[in-house]
Amino acid sequence: MKQFNLSPGDIGKSIFEIEDNIRYPSMIENIQAVAETKEILEEEIQTTDFRWYRMNIIPYIQEED
Repeated sequence: MKQFNLSPGDIGKSIFEIEDNIRYPSMIENIQAVAETKEILEEEIQTTDFRWYRMNIIPYIQEED
């Protein structure tokens, strides 16, 4: 929550409209790639306050019966 400045007003917004504190310009492209390939992506990222984090982008997979 700290890195994305999320609030109740963000519900229903596109990810393109969400403000973040992350220095990771290709995040949206990487999210789209994970959604297409269904493969987990792991990266080290830095925030605007110069802290480092390990980030995982994990696909949401919905199986059909």
